[in-house]
Amino acid sequence: MYYRNQRPSMVYIMTNMDNMNQVIAFSRNLNGMLTFMEAYATNGKGTGIKEVTGATANDGVDPLASQGALTLSKDGHLLFAVNAGSNTISSFIVNENGSLTLVDVRPSGGNQPNSIGVSGNLLYVSNVGSPDNNFASNITGFGIDANGRLSQIPGSTHTLSTANAQPAQVLFTPDGSKLLVSELTTNHLSVFNVNRNGTLSGPVINDSKMNNRFSFYCLEKKFTYHLISMKFFQNIQ
Repeated sequence: MYYRNQRPSMVYIMTNMDNMNQVIAFSRNLNGMLTFMEAYATNGKGTGIKEVTGATANDGVDPLASQGALTLSKDGHLLFAVNAGSNTISSFIVNENGSLTLVDVRPSGGNQPNSIGVSGNLLYVSNVGSPDNNFASNITGFGIDANGRLSQIPGSTHTLSTANAQPAQVLFTPDGSKLLVSELTTNHLSVFNVNRNGTLSGPVINDSKMNNRFSFYCLEKKFTYHLISMKFFQNIQ
């Protein structure tokens, strides 16, 4: 994750370590060289090499099977991380020099959170579920205050197209009016409307026509286009 906006150019990565998850900060010079800055504990646990879903190979590669496990706010002042091993999400303030200050850790509203989407003062996290609850998947919403602290929004938890859809990414459209969720086990893209109080309505369920729908990105023009990648075949549709 790369950030540059009147501040030092920074790159942040997440370890997903199962003893203590960490965010690692690097400064980036004009030639693209990275310099280690600091490691910051999330006060939560990752899964290590353990896969969060049975829908992907148990090879230790990309164990969260997601995009957006580490997410910056649009203005770059806040950074959010999932802790899939402890079912929590962490919130950091990004300081002027690029260093991080942990300000909050909250239950994610489900099991094994793996992706975060942020729009203004609204955050949604996707929870894959676990074998203990038959991979009961959901998304849950939080309000973000001016200091980066989180509060769960009543009535914001939603299941997806099926009870065990196992989400791979949650993402807001550029105008914040819709929330998109890709699903690994169903090959669906669930689209929710965002209500004024931060809750959701829907979803509208779309079939990808291809397997292993994994991640997407919204292009903002006169219309909103969604670039969609597949987990194994790396196709764009």
